Amino acid sequence: MPRKIESWKTPDLKYLRDEAFKRLDQSNDRDLVVTRCAILDIGLVHLLENRLANLPKITERFLGLADNEGPASSFSVRIQLAALVGLISESGAKYLNALKNIRNKFAHRVIVDFTTDAVVKELNKLRPFWKEALPLDKWNEFKKHPNPNVVEIFRMVFDEGIYKIGKTNLAGRQMFKCTIMIIDQRFCFIDSHNERLKSLKEIHT
Repeated sequence: MPRKIESWKTPDLKYLRDEAFKRLDQSNDRDLVVTRCAILDIGLVHLLENRLANLPKITERFLGLADNEGPASSFSVRIQLAALVGLISESGAKYLNALKNIRNKFAHRVIVDFTTDAVVKELNKLRPFWKEALPLDKWNEFKKHPNPNVVEIFRMVFDEGIYKIGKTNLAGRQMFKCTIMIIDQRFCFIDSHNERLKSLKEIHT
């Protein structure tokens, strides 16, 4: 059966998100959330395909690559599986679940934005991740960074983002985007160090 899910990494080593991130910057909140989470979901599929034993047909059925009906065809189950095979940490799974929950709020509610209580609750679960991933105590140093792009990213995070979560829609949007970008970069790092599990041979008694 033909594969129904996009490839996160193309043969020429380009990543699905390279163009998508640029186009999504100007999109509405719902499209931004759903599509960026889809990029992480597809990234997990790629990492799992290259981590699990080299049994393509079983992997295709299990991950639901052809019909979206396998036991691990949902983002939620793929997150759990990635943790169980050692691709991500337990805390990493918690952060991905928070992003997944935000996606579900935007996908299934009619009136929702980044100031909606249920969304803010999930954003707040990401604070330990931001504290670990972003040097919050070094903002004054980054204001003097020679690269203007670095200054702009950190300006978005600190001046418009992390300290205004729940107060403005822009704050939640900025931090959501920042979180996805950092995790996607970590997926790229994992991909470069990913080792396939060896399949066990049947034991005959």
